[in-house]
Amino acid sequence: MDEYLSESNHPDGMSQRSSGISPKAIWQILAGGHHKHRRRRRGLASSLAIQTSSVVYHYLQQHPIEQHPPKPTSTLSSAPPPPFSHPPPSKMTTTTTTTPPDPLETFTLLPITISPTSKALSSPLPHLTQPLTDLTTLQRSLLPFPTQTPPAPSATNPKRTAQIQKMHSQGTTSLRKSSHQEAIQLFTYGLEMALTRPGWEPINLVKEEAAMLYRDRAMAYMGLQMWAEAAADAECSVECKRVGNSKSWWRRGKCLTEMGRWGEAGRWVDAGLEVEGEKEGGKEREELVGLRKEIREVLEGERGR
Repeated sequence: MDEYLSESNHPDGMSQRSSGISPKAIWQILAGGHHKHRRRRRGLASSLAIQTSSVVYHYLQQHPIEQHPPKPTSTLSSAPPPPFSHPPPSKMTTTTTTTPPDPLETFTLLPITISPTSKALSSPLPHLTQPLTDLTTLQRSLLPFPTQTPPAPSATNPKRTAQIQKMHSQGTTSLRKSSHQEAIQLFTYGLEMALTRPGWEPINLVKEEAAMLYRDRAMAYMGLQMWAEAAADAECSVECKRVGNSKSWWRRGKCLTEMGRWGEAGRWVDAGLEVEGEKEGGKEREELVGLRKEIREVLEGERGR
């Protein structure tokens, strides 16, 4: 290693060993693979480490690092930390905007009086004097005109009543001719006119007409053996008129028996006889009693099985 190192004097007067190795020699040592260069590589690494340490040492001697004084510690740092507490709520200033009230939604009682003799309006508020004067003048100008109140609407519309009766009469005629489909159409027209009467007309009149039309349309459905539709119409007829409507009670009971719903038919006929009464005469009631007897015989026969 001595042949690659030479003595050199440092600027501060100290004798230091500096690297005098040429680039060619370094390349030969690093690239050489022969065993004789192994000792030279180790010596070169040691020499470079010594040289680097020497350069860093002399640099620090010439450029010392500035040391800042430590920050003074607070006298409160030695005190124990305060116990945990929630921070105080921040005081937020909220600005509320008030909207003026809607004059249409606000009621203000004004001191207005009316004279019992002259019927003139007056008020102690000065800003109401002129409007009240104008209103009084308008009221007096209308007094000479005759006051004719329009008459109240008629209780019933006779034209509609006549049309409903006509539809029912024509439907009954078609039913007697066994034109069941035509009868259903006519009864339906009559129902539409009866159920669309104005609201001021008597409700009992509407119920009476609807009960009659539902009852006869149920008979037309029975002629076509449309038992479900007939049962529904008969029930609607009973809902419109429960008392004095034995035909509708019987027709729905008959439709239920035709559909095989004997238990429901028995309950329906019993309710009808309870409403209509068994002891009172009448062909319709007799038919209802006979239908109940038939239903009971069928039910007892099913129980005997």
